[in-house]
Amino acid sequence: MWVHRSGEFYTETPIVLYEYQKGRDHSLPLEFYRDYKGILVTDSLEQYHLVDKKLPDVTNANCWAHVRRIYADAIKAADKKDPDAVKKSVAYQELSRISLIYKLEGTLKDLSPKERLRERQENIRPLVEEYFAWVNSYI
Repeated sequence: MWVHRSGEFYTETPIVLYEYQKGRDHSLPLEFYRDYKGILVTDSLEQYHLVDKKLPDVTNANCWAHVRRIYADAIKAADKKDPDAVKKSVAYQELSRISLIYKLEGTLKDLSPKERLRERQENIRPLVEEYFAWVNSYI
């Protein structure tokens, strides 16, 4: 089941579309988004990354909730006998950074698209760039 949904700020006529397909090949979303121009917020399914590579007007942006879950699961699995060690862990630090991104994003809901973009560029972009600089340091 492929699920396509308009963004949360597209409130005039919100769209949620469930599309049954017999497979999960990248040709399915590639066909669906062939005329789309914009950003797709997706999970990390490789098929969406192939769409991003094959359609020049489409940018794939992975969902922070899927990234966040990895760190949250690591903290759940950590030994709780030493709370200080948990708070010093990479998982805790990165979960804190993602939580701050969520908190800042939550303050932008009532802004116009232009104001929201400006605030994202000014306040959220540095956090995202720090995160990816940290990730890329391990590659």
